[in-house]
Parts: sequence; structure tokens; C-alpha cells
Amino acid sequence: MPRPSISFTGDFAKLNKWLKKLERAPEVLDLVGKQLAEETIELIRDGFESETDPYGNPWAPLKLRTGRILSDKGGLRSSWHQVSSSRRGFEVASGKLYAKWHQGGTGIYGPRKQRIVPKRSRALGPINPGGLFFRSVKGTPKRRMVPSRGPLPAAWRRRYVETAQEVLTEYFR
Repeated sequence: MPRPSISFTGDFAKLNKWLKKLERAPEVLDLVGKQLAEETIELIRDGFESETDPYGNPWAPLKLRTGRILSDKGGLRSSWHQVSSSRRGFEVASGKLYAKWHQGGTGIYGPRKQRIVPKRSRALGPINPGGLFFRSVKGTPKRRMVPSRGPLPAAWRRRYVETAQEVLTEYFR
């Protein structure tokens, strides 16, 4: 009894070219992760420029000084950097320890859930060189620089899709 057979025709050189590209897919996905991390840093800097959170809401206004919000000397804005990236994701962080207090706000309670009060004096400290002092703590408001948990902001999602498409289109030409 004859064996059934199948024959294929076509441009096998082109097929082999695609196969070689697919073999390098993990490298390309690593590149996508790296580009998305860089795009995130750009999005954070855009937020500093517009003084808005990732969702488009304006940051709370300044109370103790004038000028740009979260940009007294520019250290916080320029401290954002890529920690890691891979095909599984990426991480960016601020090099400033106080970034978390601006991101989440401070409230009126310290780390032990106790109200913040002066220990050795009647006030917490000077507001400005003019000598005015804090008599109570109202806390620092939240000024989000990166999205909180939940859905990714639409503008960030659009930029991520565009960035990934650019990398993949360039590679799979």
C-alpha cells in the first residue's frame, strides 16, 4: 500500500529568513522592555513639565514656596532611572528616598501610626528663613509621578503601544 505524501512549494528562502528572525524574538522582546522603561522615564518627566499626575490631574499647589511643583532644584525630576528590564517587564525608580513621600503623601502620622508632634520644642521647625514655625502637621499631599495600582492611564497605554510597535516594526521589516 503506497504511503500518502504531501509536497510543498514556495519561497523557502523567505520562510527561513522569518525563522531566523523568530529565533531572535527573545532578544527583541528584551529590547521592547528596555524601550518601555525609557518611555516611562520620559512620561514621568512629562508629568513634571505639566505638573500633573499620570491620570492628567494637576498636582496640589505649593504652600511654603513659589515656583515649580516638585522641582525646587530639579533633583527629584532627574533622579528617575531604569533599574531593570527584560522580556518579562521593567522597573524604574527614583534615586531620591523622599520620592515615596511625594508619591503617596505623608498625612499627619509618622511611621508608627502616631501623630507627628515636636519632641523638644513647641514647634516642629522653621517654615522659611523668616522665622515662622510649624505648629501642627497637615501632611504633604499626594503628587503622583507614576501610576498607582489599577488600570494604566490611557495616555501611558497609548505611548507604550506606540513604542512596542516601533521596535517590533523595525525588527520585522
